[in-house]
Amino acid sequence: MAGLGPGSSVDHRGTIISDGDARAIVERLIDPETDRPTAADLRFDEATFTGAVPFRALRVTGVASFDRTVFEHEVDLASATFDGGASFWGARFKSLLHLDNAEFVQQAMFLEAVFGSSVTAYRATFRQAQFHRAEFAGLAGFALARFEGEAHFSQAQFGGEARFSQATGEGLMDFTAASFAGDLDVAGMTCTNLGLSRTVFEKRVHLGVPMCTGTLNLTDARFKEGVVVRAVAAVVDAQRARFDSTTTFQLRYAQVRLANAILEKPTSIAFQRVTWGHDESALASLDPAASERPKIDSLGGVDTAHLQLTDIDLTSCRFFGAVHLDKLSLAGDCLFDLEVGWGWRLLGTRRILPYRTGRRRILQEERDCRARNGRWSSWSDSVLSPSAGAAGVQGGIALVAGARPSDLVALYRQLRKGYEDAKDEPGAGDFYYGEMEMRRHSDRFGWWERRLLGLYWAVSGYGLRALRALMWLMVAMSTTVVALMLWGLPNGPAKAETVGAVPLPGQSLSLTTTTPLPKLTLPYRERITAARFWKTVPMTLNSVVFRSSGQNLTPRGNAIEMTSRLVEPALLALFVLALRSRVKR
Repeated sequence: MAGLGPGSSVDHRGTIISDGDARAIVERLIDPETDRPTAADLRFDEATFTGAVPFRALRVTGVASFDRTVFEHEVDLASATFDGGASFWGARFKSLLHLDNAEFVQQAMFLEAVFGSSVTAYRATFRQAQFHRAEFAGLAGFALARFEGEAHFSQAQFGGEARFSQATGEGLMDFTAASFAGDLDVAGMTCTNLGLSRTVFEKRVHLGVPMCTGTLNLTDARFKEGVVVRAVAAVVDAQRARFDSTTTFQLRYAQVRLANAILEKPTSIAFQRVTWGHDESALASLDPAASERPKIDSLGGVDTAHLQLTDIDLTSCRFFGAVHLDKLSLAGDCLFDLEVGWGWRLLGTRRILPYRTGRRRILQEERDCRARNGRWSSWSDSVLSPSAGAAGVQGGIALVAGARPSDLVALYRQLRKGYEDAKDEPGAGDFYYGEMEMRRHSDRFGWWERRLLGLYWAVSGYGLRALRALMWLMVAMSTTVVALMLWGLPNGPAKAETVGAVPLPGQSLSLTTTTPLPKLTLPYRERITAARFWKTVPMTLNSVVFRSSGQNLTPRGNAIEMTSRLVEPALLALFVLALRSRVKR
């Protein structure tokens, strides 16, 4: 002790240090100018502190090494400053450890350390924090702590509450393969990436509003009790995660990766419309075109029977490989990609101009198939189709096997059934349209069936396009009117002729009345007249409602009328069906 003074190096490796010895060391290191103990190097490897360790406000300008040190009683390192590296590798803290307001300018190594009681590191600052395989028996309190570099808690075991509320991480916050027997509190945490992959949560978890400008990584994690995840993040990666109980995600901005996740109980993923008070400018600047609404990129391998999506962006979501897709619950305003079509807009009072408009909701798999196979040709089911998570790349498009047009028929059918079961008949219409489109394009269905579906599409959009059916009805009626004027109406009304013989005495009079066949001998320029037009209009209207006009027509006219009595009622029925599909309750 006699040689110690402010700024001295202390080397007591392997020493048993009592409570009085520890206090004596601290007293000799106190700098009278700053009134705080100061040392160059501290080396207590494999030492044993049998009493309290009063190192509050200690400053170490060199290296501090406590590898495999045993602390029998409370350790007070509050407000301490470690300018060099600080190593507590394999140290055992049997009582409280206070790191409040401590500052680790370089690495803080707590690898495989054992904390038998609580650890408090409120407002502590870590340059590089290493808690790999550490064991926390009590509270792990890192609220308001600042991690300027990466912080590794991988494979750590938390027996009590892990409190990281309002903490700030400028690098990766890594909890890979950690185990939480208590609560994990990350409310208000701000970090670049939060890694919870392969982590096991034994009790109910409430991840309260962390903000990650990078990824909230939950891949291969397991939540044995209920979990509530409220987060503002660029990416929420929950691939292959297992949720054994009720799960709630309330998210902003996040691109959600849910492929192959296991959802045992009801799971809700919803858009949080109201901000939680974070400064979200960093996330907004990453992609100025992105919205606050979370997106899901894939549901492949997910049993969606317990899944509810509320106000989620599904424009780029791929559903291929999902199970029980017909039981997927879509609430609120879930966005799908739109197939762009053409409409008409009145501009001013005179001009009607065409404009592009979204016509129906379309799955990303169909858009991939169209990009691969072309728009109008039949699509081979043996051709790979573009998708995410691919095994290869061809022509700049990632490819996976299995997403064939016939598979898309099943996808659209299941989504349609889900909407119909929810009594949303108008919403199911777009998916019925997609189902029919895939049947019409896929070469797994026969030539005749595809041509029949092509006709069904052309005249009424599979019974969903009322204006298209009405247009064809008007065309058919106009054609009937013109055809009757040109070839159906005779020159004039047929006049009956009576033929008889002059009777002789003693004989009866015989008269025969006949009506000659209607004839049309007028020149073509005389057949198109207003009188003939107004005569054919009632006849055409009668044909629309499947009634005979009762007029005398030429043989060609009779054929025209019979054809119109078959075609026009069918078009009228398709028009009514299309209207009904959009307003059905």
